[in-house]
Amino acid sequence: MSLPSAAPFVATGVRIAAGIALVLAVSAELLAGGVAGIGVFVNLAGSGNRTDLMMAATVWAGVLGVLANVLLLAGERRLFHWHRMRTGGVGVVKLLTKIWVIPALLVVWEFAARAVGNTDFPPPTTIVAAMYELWFSGPASRIFLTDDAIDNILPSLGRMFGGWILAALIGIIAGMLLGRSRTATDYVDPLIEFGRSLPPPLLIPVFLVLQAGLHSPYGVLITQLATIVFGVVWPVLLNSIDGARAIDRTYTETATVFNLTRFQRLRVVVLPAASPKIFAGLRLSLSLALILMVLTELIGGSDGIGYQLLQAQRSFDGAAVWATITLLGILGYVVNSLFVLAERRVLVWHRQATRNP
Repeated sequence: MSLPSAAPFVATGVRIAAGIALVLAVSAELLAGGVAGIGVFVNLAGSGNRTDLMMAATVWAGVLGVLANVLLLAGERRLFHWHRMRTGGVGVVKLLTKIWVIPALLVVWEFAARAVGNTDFPPPTTIVAAMYELWFSGPASRIFLTDDAIDNILPSLGRMFGGWILAALIGIIAGMLLGRSRTATDYVDPLIEFGRSLPPPLLIPVFLVLQAGLHSPYGVLITQLATIVFGVVWPVLLNSIDGARAIDRTYTETATVFNLTRFQRLRVVVLPAASPKIFAGLRLSLSLALILMVLTELIGGSDGIGYQLLQAQRSFDGAAVWATITLLGILGYVVNSLFVLAERRVLVWHRQATRNP
């Protein structure tokens, strides 16, 4: 009973994971190198200043992403044609039901790391000490933040949220307009499918080559923001389109009766009705923004958390590497938790409506 009911949602997760897997595979090839792969090819083309080959590899990666998504979607529709999504039919899944697992895991990690004695895998206490020394041992006038924290953490957060906010504005506005016009959606849908299939890390070398011709002191920042925006805009755009398209006809007919203008319909009817799906896209895009922020700093940055991680790796400082990774995990968890709280507060009416249909 449980497996057939959950299978359609599992298939959706597999399809999303396939796209993320392509992004991470290319990122690993760009960062770690290798003997073959699209990321390796882009690195070689970039070292030879062959922009044409870099663009060709990027297009080919997009084609692979489109084909993989089409095949998975076709299989999903064939296997689960009986399934029809119902709004509000799924309850909120409670996370972290076993809180005691976290401290238990940390204790096991502590003893295991001390028993092995490998500097590349330090115990949690060593990681926490490194985190304190790196970022939280500054003067009281700076709220105990060190120079490294001010010079790296704050710029990273600025790039992350800046790119995410720009992508959210673009995705919501374009999604609202496209979602209410099926003709326009039919024209641009192939472009959307191709664009969202392009691995954003592949565009970083391309953007770096293009920004070299700008001769601007903000060229690197523009490249980083462009990569983040391009990578995170698609979940917001697609969810906004679906939300605007799936509005109950009763709402639109009521708006017609009251003679609301097109803008008033979008603001009063369409946007509130589509907001649950929009928030789902925003939440997914927020985690992608964190990932892309780190990647842009690893590949072409001169400051930030990703750049600090790269410097720690180059200096063989295992504790600093793990401290930076831990910091990224904490940031991701805190940002996601705050967003969930805001989402529940804004969409309290939606939860009440789903509980009392």
